Amino acid sequence: EQSWLSLPSDKEYISRALSPAACPLLLLLKDRLHALSTQLSAPLFTRVWQRLADMLNNYLLQEIILTNHFNEGGAAQLQFDMARNLFPLFGEYTPRPDNYFKDVKEACLLLNLKLGSAMLLTEMLKKSLHGSKIDPNTEKESPEKALMDMGVFKLSPHEAEQVLNLRANWTAGKQGRS
Repeated sequence: EQSWLSLPSDKEYISRALSPAACPLLLLLKDRLHALSTQLSAPLFTRVWQRLADMLNNYLLQEIILTNHFNEGGAAQLQFDMARNLFPLFGEYTPRPDNYFKDVKEACLLLNLKLGSAMLLTEMLKKSLHGSKIDPNTEKESPEKALMDMGVFKLSPHEAEQVLNLRANWTAGKQGRS
């Protein structure tokens, strides 16, 4: 169990380390992947690790990311745990392991956006998804295009809005705008 809401920001670290809660899972995963790679034929092992990556991607998004809230430090820690620890475990089997974790990668990207960019994107998604009035003099940009401009290609606009709403640092930015 990790408290993503109370982790210190990167400014408070000399260097970030793997979350203690993730260590046992990643060690077990590494050992099991290695054992399977030696016991299964190459084509079968490829199907197994790809299916496992897909299941992990879905689990991490649905059960870890979408069920928590993240402060700046929690978002940075999640990004570190995924990009520097989980994805490289699969790097032994593919040159681009992050391609098998697109939902998680994109959720991390949204959670780690600079506050201003996140607020603008959230406002745009809200208007487009919930029918808020849009100034008729402005060109309506599609939510998909806005997400693609941010590097989000797989998550739907609705999922992206869900992830952005998990950020705990809204209050600082919204107070300054009122």
